[in-house]
Amino acid sequence: MIAAILFCASIVAFGQFGLYYWRVTIANTAGQQVSDRLRVAAGISTASVGSRDFRAILSVHDMTPDLRGSAGTYLAVRAYLLNC
Repeated sequence: MIAAILFCASIVAFGQFGLYYWRVTIANTAGQQVSDRLRVAAGISTASVGSRDFRAILSVHDMTPDLRGSAGTYLAVRAYLLNC
């Protein structure tokens, strides 16, 4: 019984750690600057990039399949855009 309680507590702690790690990763990525070349290619005229520019950046990403890498599918961003 005690082993089951410890197992459940460790699963919850591991899940909480995973959630915090995911949030920090997203916040770190959001804080990075978008290059001038990408802004020009996406047709973004303002110096700052906001949520309204996701579709333009994804269109540039879709036009460059060789630059995707091993995990470059932007599934979270695409899911967000489908809900907007």
